[in-house]
Order: sequence, then structure tokens, then C-alpha cells
Amino acid sequence: MTAVDRPSITGRIPVWSLILTVLAAIAVVLAALAAFGGALLPDRSGPPIEELSIERTTLAPGSIEITVRNAGPDTVQIAQVFVNDTYVDFTGSAKPIARLGSDTLQLRFPWISGQPYTVSMLTSTGLVIEHTIPAAVATPEPGAGLVGLMALLGTYVGIIPVALGMLVLPILRRASRGVVRMLLALTVGLLGFLAVDAAFEGFALAERSGVAFGGAAARIARSRFRVPNPDRDRSLARPPQSRSRSSHQRAATGPDDRHRYRPAQPR
Repeated sequence: MTAVDRPSITGRIPVWSLILTVLAAIAVVLAALAAFGGALLPDRSGPPIEELSIERTTLAPGSIEITVRNAGPDTVQIAQVFVNDTYVDFTGSAKPIARLGSDTLQLRFPWISGQPYTVSMLTSTGLVIEHTIPAAVATPEPGAGLVGLMALLGTYVGIIPVALGMLVLPILRRASRGVVRMLLALTVGLLGFLAVDAAFEGFALAERSGVAFGGAAARIARSRFRVPNPDRDRSLARPPQSRSRSSHQRAATGPDDRHRYRPAQPR
């Protein structure tokens, strides 16, 4: 028997045993990286990197509730909150938000329906993180009315189109193969278009997330497949308008000044 005809050692081992061995090795490596990978790296120098992602904004009469998540590598402590450059009292975020942790801020502010608002969160290091509400509208509360509305929308979107499609079934049974293939090709094309459109919508939503959740990677992937738009590119090329930060700088001068700075409430 030659060396070519001789069976290898791996050929004598069952396939399921090889798969389990590979999976066990991967699990051991991942566990070792999770346990000792961070401790072996040197301490990062430089200023802290603070990044907050806004996950949910709920508006109720006289209050604005914002759910934030720390998407950066360092902890974030929210010291003050401003709405349209007006200092507002808030509850929540009593402790620093750890990495990938979340917290809910309850702002006491008499917002007006249909008006735009900019919520500025001042951290303990003086960084200002902004969140824009294009048009303030009260968030619908869950209840029997909302469930009935969702059921009605589901009937319009799911049940009625399927019932209308089943009405055409007797006609399709009498149609030729060419007609059936054409309709199937049209259906496959529509499904492909919906898949591509859903992917672009997913990239657009993922761009709003932080770096820890792949927001930067989604932005790069979407830019590679972006359709050129001269109007949009011209608007993006304009230099951003500088915004005055004097009020926030005055508020960040020290802990004693947070109660001295009280801009006038909007009428």
C-alpha cells in the first residue's frame, strides 16, 4: 500500500467529532478573549469618549421622556438638560451610565404640539449631546383603541390582498404556462425590489445607532450603494452653520452655577 492509498488520520475520526472539536476550540478562544483580552491591553490615554444613542422619545402633556444608551467606550454622566437652550428639571441618570447601559430621562417641559425642539444633554465633562424632535406630537398610549387600529391595518395589508389574490386562482388554472411563468417572474421581481428596499431602510436606521452597534459600518455600506442625487450632495457640501454655545459654557463653569443660570421660559 502506497502513501497515497493509505487512509489519513482524520479519515478515521467521525465527522461529528471533528465538528464538536472545532466548536469547542472556538468557544475556548472566545472565552479566553472575553476574560483576559481587556486586562492584557494597555490603559487608554486621552480625554474620555462619550457617545449617547437616543433609542426612544415619548411625549406626554407637560413632559418629555427620552431613553438613552451609552454606545461609547467610557461612562457618561448627564449633568444638565436643555430644551431649545432653556434649562429644564429632569429625573433619572442619577448614576453614570456604563458602556452599553441605558437610562431614561424624564424632562418636565410644557411643549407645544407641532413645534420643533432640540434637547441638549450636557455631560459632566462639558460635552453637549443633542437630539432633535422635528415636530412634537403626543405619543399614543397602548390600549384597546390602539390594538384595534393595528388589527385594522393588518387586515388591510395582509388579509385583503391575500383574499383578492385567491380570487384569481380559477383563472390561473386555465392560463397557459407562459402566462403563469410571466406572473411568477413579476412576483419574484417585486419580492426582490422589496428585499433591496428593506435593506436600504435597515441601513438608514442602523446609521442612527452608535459605533458599538455598527452604525459606522452601516453608514459606509450604505454610501457604497447610494444613488447619486445632485440636490442632496449639494446640500451636504454646504458648511454647517456655527451655533453659539455660550449658554452651555456658562452652565458648565461649575456645580454652583447650575442653579444660577435660568433662561426665561418661552411664551
